[in-house]
Amino acid sequence: MEMTFYDHSGRPVAYSDDGIHIHRFSGHAIGHIHEDSIYDYSGKHLGWFVDGWVRDHSGRCVMFTDEASAGPMMPKKARQPTKIVKQNPPAKGVRKAKPRERKVLNAWAGLTGVQFFEWYCSL
Repeated sequence: MEMTFYDHSGRPVAYSDDGIHIHRFSGHAIGHIHEDSIYDYSGKHLGWFVDGWVRDHSGRCVMFTDEASAGPMMPKKARQPTKIVKQNPPAKGVRKAKPRERKVLNAWAGLTGVQFFEWYCSL
């Protein structure tokens, strides 16, 4: 299942060509999907992936896919950049506990899609 992740400005940030591994268009593996969550490769829970939306821990929307329903107003989507040969993803670490409550707010987060991965991965 191929999907593209767009941020609040409609910019394509990342993609998944298998519905599991998430890559930047530069080819870097930046996360993976497991059930209703997104994790980095160390196992850190980054956010939720439900109804085509990537949400941060506060419940705000960070990115959307073509399958997104409801949520805040979606911008016009920009063209996807050319995909560079993707790197093999690193081994997945043991998944850390995710927050108990999955909040859902009808608002955009203050982070871009790139910042979402960089910010959480730097903690």
